[in-house]
Amino acid sequence: MTYILGPGDSETWPPFVGHPHDPRIPEDDSDDTTAEAINMVRALVVSAAASEVCGDRTMAEKKMVAARDMINELLWQKA
Repeated sequence: MTYILGPGDSETWPPFVGHPHDPRIPEDDSDDTTAEAINMVRALVVSAAASEVCGDRTMAEKKMVAARDMINELLWQKA
């Protein structure tokens, strides 16, 4: 039996040009924590709203200040 290259074989693929659906695209190994920080800010705001509903205004304010500080850090600003 003879082996014939087909369209699914990597030997017949054109050169890599960076198309996002190309399976040869390198993995993104960056330490981008922006999405994690945004999720943490969202959780703080939701928790602050819950504290406000429960009548704990002091805790709600502390959580909103923490969320503000995180947003300022994301934007490379000092509070």
